[in-house]
Amino acid sequence: MRGAFGPYIGITGIESPNKLITIKIPGFDETKIGQYIEIRAEDESPFYAISDRIDINKIPSELEYETDVFRGDCYICQFTHRINRNFQDPEAPNNSSLVDPNTWIENYDVEDIEKNADINRGDVNAVELGLWITFKVRSSRNLNIRTVDISHVSEQSLTGHYRTFYPHTGLNTDGSYKIPEALVYNDGFSKSVSDYWNILVPDVPYLQDNFTNRIAYSDISVTNSFKNGFRIFKNGNYRDYNMEYGAITKIVSFFNNIICVFEHGIAKIPVNERAVAGSGSGGDVFINTSNVLP
Repeated sequence: MRGAFGPYIGITGIESPNKLITIKIPGFDETKIGQYIEIRAEDESPFYAISDRIDINKIPSELEYETDVFRGDCYICQFTHRINRNFQDPEAPNNSSLVDPNTWIENYDVEDIEKNADINRGDVNAVELGLWITFKVRSSRNLNIRTVDISHVSEQSLTGHYRTFYPHTGLNTDGSYKIPEALVYNDGFSKSVSDYWNILVPDVPYLQDNFTNRIAYSDISVTNSFKNGFRIFKNGNYRDYNMEYGAITKIVSFFNNIICVFEHGIAKIPVNERAVAGSGSGGDVFINTSNVLP
């Protein structure tokens, strides 16, 4: 386990905080590093056995026979996880410079709220915090098959890199590495199958779906275009309405709106509805929505 600039937790033998420490296995000997690496490199066991390997012919026929059996074969993973990190200041997300290192000690007072306002938030968020722990774990997932997380584009634009992990990226407490770790694993390498959803189906010869209240719309038709947009209906270009007023019997265009006639009512449905965001000397400013039909 490695810790960098972490809080002082009172470890025996460590007299002062903010030190980089390494916790090793009992009996660790630096002269045997080569042997440790060799033993780990030559171990080709892909799974951990669910029980001790026993000859089936030696198992007694009595029902009193007992043995320890785990839930299933699993992977043995060497896993490193970051425990803590500092806050990311939205105004200076990559800040690592301390102007006043004593701002918290000098201005923090539980009973004096006004004095707490004098704390420089930028200095507090610039403190480099990082505590990593490495341990071996038995898991139904192969945690060694891990990758960076590129789904958070806003974080990448602020910090200059995606969510990563150790050992893909070293132990770094800089301001740009205050984002969370990547938690993207390959689910294909898992010994556990997904859940089964048992859906009861009525014992009837067929099922009927009712689409009487579905309005489908085509693509936009462009004048003199090679393709006729009125003839192109994509799979997701539709909207279903409930049966509160019965089925739809007729739709009529009315000033860029749809007058929809139900069996027991009439509704006005706007097309490409826009919301007024503001107004000025040039007229109103509108915000378009991504929904063609509300």
